[in-house]
Amino acid sequence: MHPKQLFIDMLLRRKVLLSAFNEVNNEFFHTPLQENTWTPESLFRHILAGMTWMAGTMGNSSFDSHPLALMTAQNIDKSVGLKEVKIALEDITQKLIEVIDQVKDDTWKEIKSTPLRKNVSRETSFISLVYHELEHIGQIKWILKRLTGWTDKEIYTLRAKIENSNKD
Repeated sequence: MHPKQLFIDMLLRRKVLLSAFNEVNNEFFHTPLQENTWTPESLFRHILAGMTWMAGTMGNSSFDSHPLALMTAQNIDKSVGLKEVKIALEDITQKLIEVIDQVKDDTWKEIKSTPLRKNVSRETSFISLVYHELEHIGQIKWILKRLTGWTDKEIYTLRAKIENSNKD
């Protein structure tokens, strides 16, 4: 699978979870399962930070982190609403897609210097960051299921609705 296709699939998973929070009590977005742990809000804001790293992997060092981005849950000074987080994710995602679109197929294997993994291919670094986001999406889904009592079937039904609306 091409790295860009993996990224697009991840975006659908993110969209499903963001949409799920429209269906539940607003407080669930800010609720940790245990005190001093990540909330769905803080995880989505951490994903914003990861997207900046993805842009760096693609070779665009001028890609600035979003003001709502968090490296850790402890950095949260002020909670923000679902709408603000969605807007930030949409904005950064669009910019990131533009950066990804500029990467030529023959440069995915190019070796890049990264802060955490040192010298690895652009493809390896990018894919590991996509998987990092997918892990957080899994955490958010798990939290949502615990807070709401929803089953996988209910979440997959929501995904099917979103996939069908994208076809229109």
